[in-house]
Amino acid sequence: MSLSYLVLGSSLGLPRKSWAQSMAVLSDLSTSLTKLNPKSKLFLMREAPTTLLPKLFKAWRISHLVFEKDTDAYARQRDGEIMELAKQAGVEVVVKTGRTLYDSDELVKANGGKPTMSISQVQR
Repeated sequence: MSLSYLVLGSSLGLPRKSWAQSMAVLSDLSTSLTKLNPKSKLFLMREAPTTLLPKLFKAWRISHLVFEKDTDAYARQRDGEIMELAKQAGVEVVVKTGRTLYDSDELVKANGGKPTMSISQVQR
């Protein structure tokens, strides 16, 4: 079984109506996924991923964990911890770049270890 996860903060700062709308959208997404594949379902759980995912790895016999790379400092630390927990559980981790056009770590590496300051540095 593969697991993809979405991290939502316990307080997104959303008005109650927006939170309800978000839950309705996620419910609709889950229904659409299940129509495409009856074995698929979206689960929304509220617990820190570093404590929840190890429980799910075991309970659901997870073989793969797939998530989108996040370049924010707090997320790098969290994701590093999750990758280590997955490794300890024998779960294969697949990390994909998604919300950015380029992998920022690769851009820095290609630019001699320095962040890019212009588009021309990216285009080289």
